[in-house]
Amino acid sequence: IPRIVSHDVYLNAIVVSVVLVVLALVLIRRALRDEVTFALAVVLLVCCNGFMDFTTAGLENPLAYLVIAFYLLQYARLFRGEKAEQPVLLPRLALAFGLALVTRHDLLLLLLPSFVQALLVHRSGLRGRGWVSLALLALGPLAAWSSFALVYYGSLFPNPALAKLNTGIAHADLIRQGARYLVASLRFDTVAVVVLAAAVVAAFATRERWMRGLALGVLANVAYVVWVGGDFMLGRFLSFAYLVAVVMLLSCMDIRRTRGAPALAGAVLLAYAFVYPHTPVNSGRRYSNTTQHAGIADERGVYFTATSIHAYVEHTRTRTTPYFPDHASAKRGYEIGRGPYKLTDSNMIGFFGYWCGTRVMIADRLGLADPLFARLPVADRQRWRIGHFFRAPVPGYYESIVHDDAEIHDPQLNDYYRKIRLVTQGPIFSKERWGAIVAMNLGRGDRYDAAYEARR
Repeated sequence: IPRIVSHDVYLNAIVVSVVLVVLALVLIRRALRDEVTFALAVVLLVCCNGFMDFTTAGLENPLAYLVIAFYLLQYARLFRGEKAEQPVLLPRLALAFGLALVTRHDLLLLLLPSFVQALLVHRSGLRGRGWVSLALLALGPLAAWSSFALVYYGSLFPNPALAKLNTGIAHADLIRQGARYLVASLRFDTVAVVVLAAAVVAAFATRERWMRGLALGVLANVAYVVWVGGDFMLGRFLSFAYLVAVVMLLSCMDIRRTRGAPALAGAVLLAYAFVYPHTPVNSGRRYSNTTQHAGIADERGVYFTATSIHAYVEHTRTRTTPYFPDHASAKRGYEIGRGPYKLTDSNMIGFFGYWCGTRVMIADRLGLADPLFARLPVADRQRWRIGHFFRAPVPGYYESIVHDDAEIHDPQLNDYYRKIRLVTQGPIFSKERWGAIVAMNLGRGDRYDAAYEARR
């Protein structure tokens, strides 16, 4: 929609993100008791790198914040409001739950315990049709999207999920990495872990039992983040639970009852925001931080110098390069996109992929955008970085892409790739494609990558 008005994808992404976050804050205000509590909530959010860094990062976080805020508003009103509002609030809650599942599948764990609690507590007012309508609202969006995804893409899950969850790495190693993710957040974004823990404790200590469903969701979400090994982006996967935790904590603790408590709490939080290293309000327009801790990076620090609004304004004013951002990946993509190349390989498909354009094919060895590499185990299970799972080169694969035919040297893997090509590029409603879709989604292709693994 913004592209109707502007072709500037950088500003479009930021404007859309800001609108979504502002709408989320409006809903959070309505979910909390008063302006003082809301002001504290805003300060808590602003203090957290994990929350703020991804408000305008071009990822799905702003949309998830909005959907979660909509869910929290309906949930709070459902338990605080009059019984007469139940027929309206339960369907809204179910719709918010359904929209969250489409935004990110793993938000299921964050919201499911509270959603089940709401249904159990208010089940007396539901009859047969009521249950059916709630089920349609809660599961309909995901069912509709999954049906489309299966027909069009041939898979119920996005390619990055296949690439990041199908690695062959020992799960104990992933759990240890997930624990490091929490430790890194505690060290470099302390408020995030402290608020998460405090909110869970407060939810189980308060008399308002409806808070416990939210607390269980936060625990389940954090446990899942640890289970999958966390992420290479510091704080990103904790930001959704953090938003829920802020609302929980301030709803459980009526801080207004103690004289001077709001001012003291605000002063402490503001001191944290300005004194704690590189919080969102004290990192400056030249902020840079490329240090990694167990493969976990401060992504704002890595890219801020090249991609900030200040950098964008400077580029607009000077036009020193024909591409933005002024970054090595963008430069390389720009050069390759204007060269004679039909195919290149890269593990940087963001800036690089954008400036390559649509004429050049990119073989992504991380598998995020490559259907074969996403389904193969990682090349080295001892040395890897979370979120960056390299696949070994496949002899004949690049020729297969260029020549539009399967020419992989390994005969079993070549047969497997033929099925992948049929699923991802074949005529949508052909009988052969649907046979391959069924085989792939039932795991019948696993023997091919297992055989490849054994020979490698």
